[in-house]
Amino acid sequence: MNKLVSVIIPCYNVSEYLRKCVNSILKQSYSEIEIILVNDGSTDTTGEICETLVNRDKRIKVYHKTNGGVSSARNLGLKMANGELIAFIDGDDYIKKDFLYQLTSCYRENSWPIGGMQQVRSAIASKNPLFQKLLEVYKSKEIRNTDFLDLLAHDAFSSPCARLYNLNTISKNDIKFDERITYQEDLVFNIEYAKHIQYVQLVDYFGYNYVAHVDSSSNRFHKPFLHVGNVHKELLKYVRETADLKTVREFTLQTVLKMFANTLHKDSNQSRLEKINTIRKIVNSDYYTDCYDHIVNLKINTILKSLMRMQSSRLIYLYYKLLHS
Repeated sequence: MNKLVSVIIPCYNVSEYLRKCVNSILKQSYSEIEIILVNDGSTDTTGEICETLVNRDKRIKVYHKTNGGVSSARNLGLKMANGELIAFIDGDDYIKKDFLYQLTSCYRENSWPIGGMQQVRSAIASKNPLFQKLLEVYKSKEIRNTDFLDLLAHDAFSSPCARLYNLNTISKNDIKFDERITYQEDLVFNIEYAKHIQYVQLVDYFGYNYVAHVDSSSNRFHKPFLHVGNVHKELLKYVRETADLKTVREFTLQTVLKMFANTLHKDSNQSRLEKINTIRKIVNSDYYTDCYDHIVNLKINTILKSLMRMQSSRLIYLYYKLLHS
């Protein structure tokens, strides 16, 4: 008997893309699905399009809410889901015809099927090269839970898309997207979910098409990075050898670089002194101290590398100030 898959789509101002997204799901070769559209307070015609789509197919449901961010939209979708399995698809992305078939075919109890993603830019799709490499490394297509850092190293741990989740595992362990943060919130969710999974089943199928936009999450201003210290500690639990430690420290330092840039973002309303103080808290943090010796390995400007080793919050502030001027 086929398992019902609840496909959750958070929708915010995606009127230009939503029909293509939903059409790609309705055309799936795997038909045991329900589609949950969560209109997160859109200011364009997304809400109206959702209502039109509901009348088209009985498997589609729509919920309208005030704007609270993608995490709150996904959490509402999880609350309303009836399927045994969960798939997340962003409203501006779309999937290939056999996407759900390929993932459900590989699903087993206590497993986590993860497939490949393609980035679509100017109508040209490119497979994720790191995921291709991961498939080459794991010929068996299975990654035990002790080796999940390989997912992080190959860009396969930070997204909720191109994979299936078990709703019962999510519900009984009260796993939710953290609505307080807007950067790496998907990684935080996945770290919690991974604690209850025995192995990842890699799916050699690049069926998820991620549409790249200029206004991506990496370019936007984000709320305070409340999660970084805890994420660093959780990732360290997977460390078994020196290479693992390098992976974690490299990832955390890349996050630190994002935090520096975010502090000087044009949309930040902090004063100069508040920004310097924010940077000071970062360079004096426990996770920064743990990663300090790895700074020399960063492939960044030598001046910034020196400032990071000096832990000078004022000079780091000035560096990014000049960079953004």
